[in-house]
Amino acid sequence: MELNGIDVSGYQSDIDLSKVAADFVIVKATEGISYVSPSCDRQYQQAKKLGKLLGVYHFARPEYNSAYSEVEFFVKNIKGYLGQCAIFLDWESAGMWNVSWALQWLQYFKQKTGITPVFYTYQSVLQSYDWSPVAKAGFKLWAAKYRDYGIDRNYDMSLAGSKPQIGAFSSMIMWQWTSVGRLDGYGDNLDCDRFYGSADDWRALYGKIAPAQKTQTKTATTPVYRLYNPTSQDHFYTIDPGEKTQLVGTGWRYEGIAWMSPSSGTSVARFFNPKTGDHMYTASEAEQNNIVRSGWNREGTAFFAKTSGTPVFRLYKSKTCDHLFTASAQEKQSALLIGYKDEGTAFYV
Repeated sequence: MELNGIDVSGYQSDIDLSKVAADFVIVKATEGISYVSPSCDRQYQQAKKLGKLLGVYHFARPEYNSAYSEVEFFVKNIKGYLGQCAIFLDWESAGMWNVSWALQWLQYFKQKTGITPVFYTYQSVLQSYDWSPVAKAGFKLWAAKYRDYGIDRNYDMSLAGSKPQIGAFSSMIMWQWTSVGRLDGYGDNLDCDRFYGSADDWRALYGKIAPAQKTQTKTATTPVYRLYNPTSQDHFYTIDPGEKTQLVGTGWRYEGIAWMSPSSGTSVARFFNPKTGDHMYTASEAEQNNIVRSGWNREGTAFFAKTSGTPVFRLYKSKTCDHLFTASAQEKQSALLIGYKDEGTAFYV
């Protein structure tokens, strides 16, 4: 059995779902760590009232944020939908090479909620990078491939062309076959999708919400990796193993796990100074605003901190323009002896 449906976002804010034919409706909920689609809940609730099969998706921004911070943001904004819809990760932004980021997102969402999300991306992305880690981890695929941008009407796939080449995946559960679909009852373009399964198969994607979810969130921790660039003499901190691997491949030296960060809490932002090459991390909103005005570039949330706990000290060496962060009081004292200046406690973990 096969089903026809659409995926919608703010671009279709004016759509009346009661006037179009669709077995299922997938709604964009969030993007990155700051955007919530203003059309999401209206579209979702109307589709639910009409008895449609439901789905929601998160648009990933791996070039700006950690996978963990994006899962936290997504779950916060769709927690009322969990267990009532299929969940999808939309992978089409910059940073599409970062397979490990996508895998982290998928695994962390599953760990946090007990629901297995579905991975969405284009044929070209599936063919350009090795997605075997995601496929081997058991995540299902929703693939996009368009024959052209000629208008297709009312799910007529006679000119859809061949199915996507899906690389490391053995199968796909859904094909987004056009972005210029037209349905009676709506006068603009729609993404149209063919699901290869029954209504029961779709509902099976809803899963079951994990028990003791809040307890898991409170106790979960994430390693923060520390790296050092011997050329620029800059220290760098990340929770992304893929980013760590990429930097090591370009000459950075891996120095181990700096500390364990909570998987949620106070956001610690990462900044880059294009003039000095220095990276800075701060949880202070006032300081974040000040350094942006000073010419630093914000690179998103690096990791999370607590309001109390183990202090992470911040030191600065003006000769090399390097900010050093450490949870070790002994290393702090050693750094002071080689020219670093104590800038106090940066945050707690």
